[in-house]
Amino acid sequence: MTLTELLRHHLPPDRKQKSIAMDFHDRLEKAGHERLRSASYVESQFSRCLKGEVGAVRFFFAKREHAVALFAAMEIADDQHDAILRAAEQVIESNGEVPPRLVVDLTTWTNIESTKVLFDAVLARVIEPKQIEPAVLLLTEPLFEVLPRNFDTVPWLRIEVVDSAEVEGKVAELIDAGALLASPSRHPRTDRWLALDYDERKGVLALEPEDGFAQFARLGSLPLPVVEHDLAKYLTDDPSHVFDAATLRPIEARRLMRQLGDDAAAERVDPDPHKRLAMAKALGVAATATPRDRVEADLRAAVTGLGQSGVRTASTDELGQTLDRARRRHLGPDAMRVGDEIHVINPESTWSGLDHPRVQVHRIEAPEPWIVRLRATIADWTVGDFEADPYLVRAMDILDPDHRDVVALLHARAWVLNTMSVKPKRAMQIKEWRSTLLALLEEEVPEAMLSVSRDKHSSREAAFLSVPPTGRVASRMTLDTDTADRLRHVPAVIPSVPFARAAPVVLATPHVDSWGYRGAATRLVLPHVLEGAAVASLDEQWLDAYEAFQSGTRSSGTVAAKIEMKAVRESWPWEAADSLLSNVWLALRAAVEHAPAVRSANGRVLMSLGAGLAAEIDASATATDLGLRAALECIYTSPTTYLTGTVATGVDGVTYNVPLRILLLGGRCRVQVRFVASPLLLGHGHSVGGTVMMQAAHAAAAEAARLAAEEDDYDDD
Repeated sequence: MTLTELLRHHLPPDRKQKSIAMDFHDRLEKAGHERLRSASYVESQFSRCLKGEVGAVRFFFAKREHAVALFAAMEIADDQHDAILRAAEQVIESNGEVPPRLVVDLTTWTNIESTKVLFDAVLARVIEPKQIEPAVLLLTEPLFEVLPRNFDTVPWLRIEVVDSAEVEGKVAELIDAGALLASPSRHPRTDRWLALDYDERKGVLALEPEDGFAQFARLGSLPLPVVEHDLAKYLTDDPSHVFDAATLRPIEARRLMRQLGDDAAAERVDPDPHKRLAMAKALGVAATATPRDRVEADLRAAVTGLGQSGVRTASTDELGQTLDRARRRHLGPDAMRVGDEIHVINPESTWSGLDHPRVQVHRIEAPEPWIVRLRATIADWTVGDFEADPYLVRAMDILDPDHRDVVALLHARAWVLNTMSVKPKRAMQIKEWRSTLLALLEEEVPEAMLSVSRDKHSSREAAFLSVPPTGRVASRMTLDTDTADRLRHVPAVIPSVPFARAAPVVLATPHVDSWGYRGAATRLVLPHVLEGAAVASLDEQWLDAYEAFQSGTRSSGTVAAKIEMKAVRESWPWEAADSLLSNVWLALRAAVEHAPAVRSANGRVLMSLGAGLAAEIDASATATDLGLRAALECIYTSPTTYLTGTVATGVDGVTYNVPLRILLLGGRCRVQVRFVASPLLLGHGHSVGGTVMMQAAHAAAAEAARLAAEEDDYDDD
């Protein structure tokens, strides 16, 4: 700005020039200055100084103390003094000649084809609007020779002819005097450079900024946006990003300088801050760090502060799913970026940077997964425990008594039993077998259960006998039929499964032609072959599969798409079983206290029943209290069910029908009884009745032999 503009800019709006002049005069008088002019003279000089007249400027600025007094009288702040002093010095040194405020450099276009069109464009774009004066037009000699004469009539325009080599020095001199440079050549003083470009084809002179003349006339400069946040402070140098500013036209370069310093415009230039920083360095300006750049830098700092390299980017939905998983299973540590925040799930104690404003910490204590709890419940089970609860129905009732999580627990049960990943623990044999067996036999005879083995002749490897869960559990399942069936019917851990008449046994078989997936309707993921044998792997696979089931998506692994079920038979010989169990109960109760017995090396006890018969007793402890129940082994060969088998004894080969096997479960013990016969046991009855029975049996055998011999003789005759 000129001295006149500066002084008028700082005139106090509420004071007159006469008041300011009197204040100046009084300040000098109080300071003891001699030979002071009158107050009216000072007022006159002040008025002329505001117009830029050299003599008046010398009066106020030739002496330092005069300038200080004027600044005080005008109430001008200290930080504005230097600019006014420089402007006053320029007026004094030029002896009143007004320095140019505009320099138009046309030397670049010396060799264009039509100089007349160029000068017409200069007239239309620069001279005729007359927005800044006085001005200097810099021309080379060839351009000066074709300069139209109408330029001579512009009183505020001075023509200067320079060699191409002198242009840079001349421009620097004029700009230092406060002029604006309109030129196609970039200048370090960007606040005094108006980019000029000429389209020779269209004959149009373009400016950047478009309103540059009016802006400079108003402000005295063409400042670029003030960069409060220098992008260079938010990024590390990336040598892979290089920008060649020489490829830009003058207007493009000047426009890019402005855009790089503006938050909104910078985003449109390029969203990549590294590219924008390279542009700014090539142009010699500062680039602004946009709000997005600052957020990204803040997030990079947050990630660095965590000291972890595995921070992934995720969506809000993925975060929600991960947090849901963390509430179902132990998860972590994990870190993910979601939007403008870093979410850390269950960080380790060694992690740092968790207090960063952009770091959200989620510490979630997940309950033990159902599969873990189920495995823990049956971890110490023996064969007897599984015989008492072969399909883990009672175990589920204990774990989830209110049946609030029926489907999840059934799914975990199906996963455990389908993978055959659980085996009964070895049971401890009971030494005090007599008192243990007697305690069971003193109870009332219970309803007989039947124990039936899997169909060993089935060609389908996964065929198994099954019973459905209790009605209470089944009623809580709101699933499609195929899925519900595959949850209800699972294989047992043990090969021979006791069942009661209230839960008839069925043969549940995976569909032979339906391995794999059968569309979206088949959602339940159950393994056919376990991938990996480790328990931890089993748990993780189940959690993955159950989550896939819940979301309705497919999961890896081979599954049976459909379960076929059919009843093994319509009715079972329950009445015969009850009768047979009562006979056995009576026989064992009568013999257990006093009958001779011996324990074999294998731990089983052989107890004589008399008449060449003995009971082989295997008594062992169980992990849980089983409650009293008794099961008879049966062999089913359609349509017949066999509860007994034959054993022969005695010198005459007496044949007896005896139960196949009796299983007694009660308290914390399991007693398995088989019946054997041997001539070696003859005479070892434990009562007189036993001897009588033996004698009767021999007599009956002898009579039968005699009759048979007579029949043979009769046939020979």
